[in-house]
Amino acid sequence: MRFSIIIFLILSLITCGVNLADPTNDPSSEISNPEQPEQPSWQPFTGKIYFSHPYGQSSDIYSVNGQTGVVKQEFSSVSDSYMPKVNDYEVILFSSRNSTAPFFSIQSFDLRGLNNTIILNQNKNMLYPNATESGHRIAYVISSSENGGRDSLMYYDVAGDSSSVLYAGLSSDQFIKGPVWNNAASKVYFQLQVGAIDNNNSTIVEVDVVSKVSNPLTTGSFPQLNSTNQKILYAKNGAIYEYTISNGSFSVIANTGLNSKANNPVYLEFGAQIAFTALHNNYYKIHIVNYNGTNLHRLELGNMDAVYLDWQN
Repeated sequence: MRFSIIIFLILSLITCGVNLADPTNDPSSEISNPEQPEQPSWQPFTGKIYFSHPYGQSSDIYSVNGQTGVVKQEFSSVSDSYMPKVNDYEVILFSSRNSTAPFFSIQSFDLRGLNNTIILNQNKNMLYPNATESGHRIAYVISSSENGGRDSLMYYDVAGDSSSVLYAGLSSDQFIKGPVWNNAASKVYFQLQVGAIDNNNSTIVEVDVVSKVSNPLTTGSFPQLNSTNQKILYAKNGAIYEYTISNGSFSVIANTGLNSKANNPVYLEFGAQIAFTALHNNYYKIHIVNYNGTNLHRLELGNMDAVYLDWQN
């Protein structure tokens, strides 16, 4: 027994000596020789991308599985629905109208309970709804006509059941599109478009929810914030750009060429991938790229358009 204890102590000392001598256990060696991060490699997107598919005089919301490519119509009971935005609670927010209603209302659809609710309904078109992470406030665009013009950017307090104007006073040739929340700073970013539908004539504007003070940031369309609320993804001249809010710098994420009409970009899982739409043979297809712009992948949807993207993991 005593001999076994002695042997155990000797082996313990040897093991301890090896560990102490191992340079990989030396904190200073980690500082002097940091590991270089690997470039992200292509991984198929495993979540779902939601999109509007305009068909004839109406539009429906579909999803496509990023791994299998299977396309599914999300709900058929709600007619003429588009501009989907999916929050963290598996609820789709969208604009919709039925055959008897002349204007678009804001509705929600619970993907778990498979039921829809009308959130806001007025005698004007209510477009581009986008909620905060908690869902307590909704930014949206209110317009007197389906084609836009004289728009106002609004936000709706769900608990207080009240709406407030964030940005207004536009002329008939100006349009507001795609507001998104900066949840950390109580700010909303949106696209201010002048004239015909062309992202070369659009400006991304920041507006403070409290003070209502607005600030133009850069030219571009379809703003989308990353998860840290520090960068804005947007489209311009057929390419996808990223804008850093803190210093006003920007860089190209994906360049598809001027004729492809790349638009509506969204960050996917953990910001490691980006999806956007681009024109192919008269249909807008969904493209997925890594954050570094490599490994372009296109989701084939058949003879379907994909507009107003959002995603769910």
